[in-house]
Amino acid sequence: MKKYKLIAIDIDGTLLNDNREILPETLLNIKEAYNENVVIAISTGRGYPASKRYVNEINLNIPLILYNGSRIRMSNDETLILNKTINNAVAKKVYEVIEENNGTCCFWKNDKLYFNKNDDYTVYYENLTSIKPTILSNVDDEIFNDINKFIWFGTSGELEKIQKEILVNISGIDFFKSQTHILEIVPTGVNKGNAVSILASSLGIKPEEVIAIGDDENDISMIKYAGLGVAMGNAKQVVKNNADYITLTNNENGVGEVIKKFIL
Repeated sequence: MKKYKLIAIDIDGTLLNDNREILPETLLNIKEAYNENVVIAISTGRGYPASKRYVNEINLNIPLILYNGSRIRMSNDETLILNKTINNAVAKKVYEVIEENNGTCCFWKNDKLYFNKNDDYTVYYENLTSIKPTILSNVDDEIFNDINKFIWFGTSGELEKIQKEILVNISGIDFFKSQTHILEIVPTGVNKGNAVSILASSLGIKPEEVIAIGDDENDISMIKYAGLGVAMGNAKQVVKNNADYITLTNNENGVGEVIKKFIL
């Protein structure tokens, strides 16, 4: 059997079941893989504050790929492996465009969450992340330093239009939908696949020794990079189409099934 040395695991819809919990069996299987000297990495669009609860539950010092790949740090000692941020002038332009279109947005800066307004999207994201955001009132240029990621909220149709007509005219960023009503904006070249590659290289691990597990479109880059790219049973069809293996759903210990089949 091929010896895998690194498993990159998405959080929402992958590590967590539909109740946003880690199943006890999933947690046990992750620790069993760790005890086999396999590096366990969390790879998420979330920031550290929104991931901390689950990282603490795993209770291992593991690499965290955050903000869809713009930041990589260790969970316990805060060692930074990667930190890519949006250029200050570009970030300011993105914010101005969102404001001009009367959009709702948030951004992550130094692991703190900021929103441009308080509305239903703000409440939704606060409930999702359990993070109390700062609502901006006075905005100065300094606020646009060190931003890892923007999120622009809207209907599916609005976000499709934004991608085709607005963001294509701004250089220095990449963007993609991570949920139907969420458009993520990150520095150019940032994605989970590139981040997993950087992490693996730093550990002397080859692509063919990597397993990546996810369920949504922002997981495709790491699924395609990995020697074994895995889609959850509950994944979108486009994710399954890019995977080497389809496991059980997030409610059926899909992550653990992969570990038991390919590691233990």
